Amino acid sequence: MSLEHPSWWDAHSDQPYKLARSEKPRLQAANLNEYLRTALCALGSLPTIAWHYARPKRIASPTPRDFVGLGVSPDHGSHQAVSDLVEELGVQNLLLRVPSWHADKLDYYLDFAGRFKGH
Repeated sequence: MSLEHPSWWDAHSDQPYKLARSEKPRLQAANLNEYLRTALCALGSLPTIAWHYARPKRIASPTPRDFVGLGVSPDHGSHQAVSDLVEELGVQNLLLRVPSWHADKLDYYLDFAGRFKGH
């Protein structure tokens, strides 16, 4: 089954196409109030953030095996090939991307996810 994506979706990178410079919003006077509120919030939070990073760490960092994962999608390649590659890599954490416009096809994604029960 080949899933259809919207015209603005880049199938190669599995994310939206990059916007052209002309399509990007610019700084406008109407947005200055929002920028000011954001700046004041950041300045107000700065002492707490600085204190948090200045004190000694009490928790150990996760090991790469527990921290690193892999994003998989049923859109690319054979499902068996993807499953075999994940098994070969020994990945413990998987992220399955389900675009919101495929909400009506959840069973398809659940069947694909069922191949990775140990991950």
